[in-house]
Amino acid sequence: MPQLKMTQRLPAETCPGPDNRHTSVSGSSSQLMNLLQSAARVQLPGTDDWKDWVVAMRKTAPIARFALTFALTAAAVVAPVALAGCDGSSSGGDSTPAAEEQQAEQAEEAAPQESEYVVSIDGSTVTTDYQGAPAIIVDYTFTNNSDDATSFAVACSQKAFQNGVQLETAIVSEDLGNGYMAEIKPGATTTARMAYSLTDQSDVTVEVEKLISLDDTVLAEATFSVA
Repeated sequence: MPQLKMTQRLPAETCPGPDNRHTSVSGSSSQLMNLLQSAARVQLPGTDDWKDWVVAMRKTAPIARFALTFALTAAAVVAPVALAGCDGSSSGGDSTPAAEEQQAEQAEEAAPQESEYVVSIDGSTVTTDYQGAPAIIVDYTFTNNSDDATSFAVACSQKAFQNGVQLETAIVSEDLGNGYMAEIKPGATTTARMAYSLTDQSDVTVEVEKLISLDDTVLAEATFSVA
């Protein structure tokens, strides 16, 4: 590339030297330009090249500015959309296990839990006690679904009512068997009979609950007429 050459010489100047004495410095403009080019390792264009370079820069500058502006605008628009999409997909993926877990818990709560004891009230017989007073014998079926052996007497509370008042147990001449006190293993079933003293001719309501329970859930209930 041709270099600028100047024939005018620089005027001599005096500069203080290291020993504070003034020394004379002179040189041509072309020599100074060569020194600057060597220091910066940049080769300056010639006169015609400078003109072409300036014209090219003026032509391409608007295009470069437009491209940069378009790129920044596109990035500003696309970035929030991409982030929103990522957040949506992430939350959707997280919500699926949470929803499934919630549904599983609801299904578990809705499913009836198997009771430790199953009782049915099968029937009744009107009779008299050992003194000839009216009484009633109630027949039960008891199933032990717990993990331990137990008896109907220990596991459950059996009550009979007339007019809302609990009846007392009665001693009768009939054989009631040993089913009430017999201990049975887990999974076994037995029958039991219990006698109650009647106070009048009103209906008898029988209820069976777990002997130890926090909610007093009724395992079985029945009403019998004694008239």
